[in-house]
Amino acid sequence: MSSAEVARSRFGHRLVQAAAAASAVVALVALSAANAGAFSRATAARQAVQCPSDVCKPVGTGWNDPSDALPDHLGNLYVADLAGGNGTLWRLDRAGKKTTVATGIGSTGSLLAWGDPDTIYGTNYGTVPGSTHEAEKYGDLWKANVRTGKLTHIPVQGITHPSGIVLDTPTTAYVTADGATPQENALYRVDLTTGDATQLQSGFASVAGLTLDRTRGWILVTVPGAGETGPRGGVAAYDKSTGQLKGAWPVAGANNIEVDGKGTAYVTGGTLGQVYSLNLDSGAVQPQVTGLKSAWSVHMDVNTTYVTDIDGNHVYKITSLQPNGN
Repeated sequence: MSSAEVARSRFGHRLVQAAAAASAVVALVALSAANAGAFSRATAARQAVQCPSDVCKPVGTGWNDPSDALPDHLGNLYVADLAGGNGTLWRLDRAGKKTTVATGIGSTGSLLAWGDPDTIYGTNYGTVPGSTHEAEKYGDLWKANVRTGKLTHIPVQGITHPSGIVLDTPTTAYVTADGATPQENALYRVDLTTGDATQLQSGFASVAGLTLDRTRGWILVTVPGAGETGPRGGVAAYDKSTGQLKGAWPVAGANNIEVDGKGTAYVTGGTLGQVYSLNLDSGAVQPQVTGLKSAWSVHMDVNTTYVTDIDGNHVYKITSLQPNGN
């Protein structure tokens, strides 16, 4: 199985667990049904951006399963990629020069988040069967200093196969884990200084990325549902303090997510090859980007959006998405 197939199958191979999913998933399905009208009413009010095109251009070359692309305030782009065999964090500067920041970040599908301006945190899913090394088998978190290249792995207690990460404070992160059982498929709050984890929700058939809506105080989590090629999947919102479910919306093949702070989330659709906008006020869903082989991650920086196509081995820079785009 290729590295991209491993990354994709993380969310599809546990569909048999759906019947055992706990109340969090039941609530998601119920709320998704209530919002299904908003999904079906999504219109082509503006034509989706086609990739590649004049407004959606590939950046960098030589990518091998790029799983995330995170911009900084200086115009650099940091890309998690499998090139090199054990995971590499690259810097792509304004001029297009590509340099290695750190190697050994781990297996497929690593997702990134900023800590301080010099530190990127990421997830190592862990997919090495038969290994006696816990991080290789079950995954861990890591952080990399983008100035010095120092890479530090962070063991976490009780989390199997971490998938997504977002920081709330310099010492607190929220992490999704796509483990071996519904109980391990969960949302956690993690103390980055101690590695201690508090489970906020569990029982997902599968769970992928996440982000924070800081205006509402919500954690937005993507739930692939019936798999990336199936009709189900969606986004669930949880109160970041209590873990209480606050809302849910159907988004086909939902894989990863970013929010623009103006009531709109942007959700990648996996092998459906699209990026959708989700209006968190109205529930309206609308395709915004199309033409990708496998839309994996999305990040926004002022008027620019970066999307990774993990199967197409491209990182795209998009300059025409409308804020609050519904």
